[in-house]
Amino acid sequence: QGRAGRPTGNRREAVAFPTGKGPQVHVEGIAIDPRLEYVYDKPLVGRTLSGVPIGALLDASLSSRALRERVKHVAQSDLTHSLKFDTQGNLCLTSLEWNAITPQRPDGRTELLAGSIGFPWPDTIAIGPDVDLLFSNA
Repeated sequence: QGRAGRPTGNRREAVAFPTGKGPQVHVEGIAIDPRLEYVYDKPLVGRTLSGVPIGALLDASLSSRALRERVKHVAQSDLTHSLKFDTQGNLCLTSLEWNAITPQRPDGRTELLAGSIGFPWPDTIAIGPDVDLLFSNA
């Protein structure tokens, strides 16, 4: 373990916290829509893409239950590591199962943008200065 009981990140050693328990990952991908209205999230090992209004997240008067009621189910998707909106409002998702990038269009359609056996475990998505879609492999 590293300083203050934090995991060192060495992939050869088991990750454990001072409690002796390993980490639990509930959300992996997260993105804010271009209109700054919703935060979208997706668990790494789940298939449900969800969204919640940013205003609801900022409303300290909402109870946990009231906040949960504002979360909307957006879509079912492949196992995903990263989410990123492009300049046209498409929510680009990495597809770990298909070694691909699959944008979800504003009308709800999902299609293949790029995919290859040469894209093992597409990881992080970014938009370059020339509006190119960039991504890395894990």
